[in-house]
Amino acid sequence: MRKVDEECFCGAKARRIKTQLELYDGNVVINDVDALYCPKCNQELLTTKDVKKAREKLKEILPGFQAFSIRKKITKVGNSLTIPLAKELIEYMGLKKGEEVRIILKNRNRLIVDVA
Repeated sequence: MRKVDEECFCGAKARRIKTQLELYDGNVVINDVDALYCPKCNQELLTTKDVKKAREKLKEILPGFQAFSIRKKITKVGNSLTIPLAKELIEYMGLKKGEEVRIILKNRNRLIVDVA
C-alpha cells in the first residue's frame, strides 16, 4: 500500500500504517488494519473507511457475530440528563448500583464509559 500523508486533528501530518486492532479487552484481535499514525500525538487514528474495512475483517473472523448494541432515549432526573442502562447490559458487565465509571469524551458525538 502506498503511504499517504493525511492531517491529524492536532494539525500534524499523519502517515498510513498497518496496525493491530484489539477488541473486547483483547479477546478479539484483527491484524493488518489500515490506520493513520500521528507522530506528534503518538496516536493511531481510524477513518470511517478504515473502520468499515475492520468491520468486514471482523465478520470474516467471527461470522454472524454482532456486538452488543442498544438504542436508548436520554431522560431527565432532577436537573440532570441520564441514559438508562438495559438489564441485559448491566448483567453482562456485572454492574452494581453505586459503582463508579469514568466517562471519556472522544468528540461531540462519542462518549466512552469505562467501569472504574
